[in-house]
Amino acid sequence: MKRFAILAALVFVFASEARAQVNPSGSTNPCQNPAAILQSTGVTTSGTTAVQIIALSGTLKIYICSLTVINQSGTQPVTFSLVQGTGTNCATGQTVVVPAFATPANTLFAFANPVSAGVAGNALCYLQTGTTPVTKVQITYVQ
Repeated sequence: MKRFAILAALVFVFASEARAQVNPSGSTNPCQNPAAILQSTGVTTSGTTAVQIIALSGTLKIYICSLTVINQSGTQPVTFSLVQGTGTNCATGQTVVVPAFATPANTLFAFANPVSAGVAGNALCYLQTGTTPVTKVQITYVQ
């Protein structure tokens, strides 16, 4: 009986230690890391050229945790996308982060986390099409 009690105690101790080492979320998503600094920015867009929203950092990626887009005006069809790159307004090495999608007037588009991740050393910019588009954008991110 004494051996059984010792064995049960050892199993309990080792099982407790194993549970303490497991990540409860099981995720490697930086947006869900409690130690990460979640940042947010909101912009009202206009025009049809790429415009920087988040500045580049030489060694850090931009992880887009959430994205909310609502088109307020513009001659349809209006599309919205996010691109990344370096140089003024992501002009150098520009690649797509969130592909273009149509944004009918007064329609809310909400993307949950994680939305996308950029490449280290790139800035994040928005890019629109249409005639005189005006869109409100809210982005939360970790860098």
